[in-house]
Amino acid sequence: MSENFNLKIKGKKVIGIKYTHFDYLSPQARKEKPSSTVEINQKLQFSAKGSIGDRITVNVNYDDTAPRSEQQKINLVYRGRKNDIIQEVALGDIKLALPKTEFTSYDKSLFGARLKAKWKDFYLTGIGSVTRGISEVKTFTGKTTTEEKEIPDTAYTKRTYFKVFFDQMDKYPPEFFGPFSYTQGTVEVWIDDQNGTNNISGVTTHMTVIGEPVNGATDTYTGYFDLQYPGQDYTVDYSKGVIKFNKSIGEQYVIALAYKDADGNRHPASGYRMIMKGPDDKYYKYRLWDYYYLGSQRISQDGFVLQIKDLSDNIVYDWENPDRYPDYKVNVDFDFGIAQVVKPTSPVTAETYYKPFPDAYPPDSLHRYTIYTRYTHSVGVYLLHPDIVPESERVYVNGKLLTRDKDYLIDYSSGYLSFVDPNLIGSDTKIRVEYEWMPVMGGQATFMGGRIEYKPGRIFSLGSTFLSQSASPADKIPPLGLSPASHKVWEADLNLNFRPNLGSLWKGNFPLGILFTGELSHSNINPNTFGAGMLEDFSTSKVEDPLPLGKDSWRLGSQPPDVDFNLRDKVTISDERIKAEDVNPSWSSNEITVLKLTYDFTGTDNWDSVTCPISPVGKDYSHMKYLEVWVKGIPDDVKVYLDIGIVNEDVDGDGILDTEDVNGDGILNPGEDTGIMLGDRLIGKDNGKLDTEDLDRDGILDTT
Repeated sequence: MSENFNLKIKGKKVIGIKYTHFDYLSPQARKEKPSSTVEINQKLQFSAKGSIGDRITVNVNYDDTAPRSEQQKINLVYRGRKNDIIQEVALGDIKLALPKTEFTSYDKSLFGARLKAKWKDFYLTGIGSVTRGISEVKTFTGKTTTEEKEIPDTAYTKRTYFKVFFDQMDKYPPEFFGPFSYTQGTVEVWIDDQNGTNNISGVTTHMTVIGEPVNGATDTYTGYFDLQYPGQDYTVDYSKGVIKFNKSIGEQYVIALAYKDADGNRHPASGYRMIMKGPDDKYYKYRLWDYYYLGSQRISQDGFVLQIKDLSDNIVYDWENPDRYPDYKVNVDFDFGIAQVVKPTSPVTAETYYKPFPDAYPPDSLHRYTIYTRYTHSVGVYLLHPDIVPESERVYVNGKLLTRDKDYLIDYSSGYLSFVDPNLIGSDTKIRVEYEWMPVMGGQATFMGGRIEYKPGRIFSLGSTFLSQSASPADKIPPLGLSPASHKVWEADLNLNFRPNLGSLWKGNFPLGILFTGELSHSNINPNTFGAGMLEDFSTSKVEDPLPLGKDSWRLGSQPPDVDFNLRDKVTISDERIKAEDVNPSWSSNEITVLKLTYDFTGTDNWDSVTCPISPVGKDYSHMKYLEVWVKGIPDDVKVYLDIGIVNEDVDGDGILDTEDVNGDGILNPGEDTGIMLGDRLIGKDNGKLDTEDLDRDGILDTT
């Protein structure tokens, strides 16, 4: 090994194991069972720095705890002697730059190669890189940024605003519901998210709430409810009788509440009444459908634009000229970026007033109108694209290039940009940021460039620069907007710099500077090197919703109508992998999973059923046209029935929710994998998964 070999290698591999065990002093008094968890965390950090010989330096770093774009850094540099032709060769994460001319320049930090050579009075610089970075430019003005949005009428804020008042809603002015005042602070709100795995003992309350009249009776619901907290979970506008939830409300949620009117009378007199019962449309009348989020908060009213247009781009409302379009009325909360769109045209009813776009709501939800808005809004930090290529950014303030860590701070992983001196940015300051970001999956781009220059002295120089950047060629027609592009730039320049001293003519010191420069440049941009683009390949024109066919997705089903429960036989559920072409010869030869049901019924009236839960809240199949089922090997004396919709969860018909989830936390804890008895069959013992009749995991046995 060379005596000049000096390489320091260091690193560490950390493996952390965390074991947690929960036990209880009085386990017989608790629903919870003892449980254990094991977590394994690993970290790898490695570096190699030093020199090989007297000309090569090495700098390699790897850290898997850093952001993805900064995990690995590689830098290898060879430096020649003074009289060598090859002066420098650099590979890795380096700065790729060429001398700047009037029309061409390049200065970026990328993973690539750089070459510098010299022969007599000739100088050569070459750079190249294969990068996955995508160039992007963002501009800001002062502490604001401009947004432009097109919001479809179907994009109203769903399940956020509700009416509080229960009765006679249509008897009050359209902007109010119920009495003009309530007793402040009397609204109580309870929610059952129909997720039995997050119920908390001593906090979650099992109770029955009432609802709308149904066929002369009162609708009811029994579930596990959690009390909501005002200010944190919701706010109430008591002057209008409107409640706004500050958290996401799922489509399956059940919401019940009570309140007191201005006279102190409680509604309802006892218990709580529903304003939402999952997707049940009987309770849609409590929802407000006319609020739209504009995309940003702290919106400036100066230059604010909002228009409502139909699909033919005809304006039906204009914020700047509302009197011309009386069919709509728009109220904007500029602080929170919320627009309320109502339709005050007569006859005014709560149904038409708060549903300004009749076709935008369930069950059809058809897009007929678009809300167009353009505005500026305040920003505390400047948000760029995440996963920025390190040191690829160029930040300009009023045309002046700033220095990283001195003038500004940037987080490459998140894309957050902030300035060290806040006073640097005024209300009219122009900010321009040029950078590259690294997509998770993106096409490569090849960059190369070079400059050759002849400089026999300080007076004269002749040079030429060439730059080329092109995307990898596509092997098939690219989608529109994602076509491979190329950009080539060539230039030639001449510089003459004379500094004659004319003092000899006047017998004194009279220096004179004469500078002559000339440059010729040519640029060629090809936005699509493939020569064609795909508008639509119709590969996704088929809308389908396939069911999972793995054995773990299917389980025993309940008793269908018109069969004798005592004649239930046994079907064994399993799956297997076969070639798709074995099902349909026109399909591919790739392997797929198929469901396998094994049975051996003893009588002609014997039966069994299996079920697969599709969704805990339901799915809209109203636009579907076909049900496609492929079945193999059904004897003539066997009949198969398909039932799609709400299914009975009571598999064994005993009216009891059979489940291994003893403590209701949705996790298979130690000691719980005991199986469940469904009739005379023990299902799922020691199978490593949570077995239960509760298909939608709401903690309730649904039988209707």
